[in-house]
Amino acid sequence: MYAAAAVGLTAGMVVVAVIPLPSGVRMAAFVAIALATFWLLVSLGVAHYVYDLAGIYRGDWLSAALPQAPRRYANLHAGLDEFSAILTERFPASEYRILDFFDARRMTEPSIARARKLASGQPSAEPVDSRSLPMVDEELEAAFLISAAHELREPESRIQLLRELRRSLQADGRIIVVEHLRDLPNFLAFGPGFFHFYSRAHWFRNFRAAGLTVAKEFSLTLFVRVFILEKT
Repeated sequence: MYAAAAVGLTAGMVVVAVIPLPSGVRMAAFVAIALATFWLLVSLGVAHYVYDLAGIYRGDWLSAALPQAPRRYANLHAGLDEFSAILTERFPASEYRILDFFDARRMTEPSIARARKLASGQPSAEPVDSRSLPMVDEELEAAFLISAAHELREPESRIQLLRELRRSLQADGRIIVVEHLRDLPNFLAFGPGFFHFYSRAHWFRNFRAAGLTVAKEFSLTLFVRVFILEKT
């Protein structure tokens, strides 16, 4: 993805330099390409820092999210599963389900399509409808949504998923939601791409509408936030 973007930006620079254009238009085009190049490089660096260097995918932070290993949990994703292996390593004695709620009819953004094409060697997952999860009431002690819930672009879809998880959760269970936020650090890192994320206030509205409360929250770097949810 980044290589294709770099090729596109280089081609754009060449085209702008070669084609006769009014000086104002040429300058605006060069500025736009320069900004796009800046955000491409910065976003690549931030992604490497957040996911490779800061330890999010090592799972060291899980002890702060859960007081003890859950006896039964579910990990939910939208087609790109980079966390189930960490969970099974951290909680080897736990029973678990891996659920894939990708829906091509509702998830049409190019970014998720690219991510699914790049995914390989993932653990087997159950395809599910996010509006009606296949768990019985109070089946789970924990549920994980790691950079996944925002792929449901309609607020009601996210709320319905959270309601289903609430239904599936035991009285003292927890839902762990990990997300980038639509805030200044992510704007500086991803430019206009930060509109793919949602603000902290937006998530809180979704949580309340689903009958959940934030028992705890903390940051994983400047760019990622963890929300620990419990039943209201």
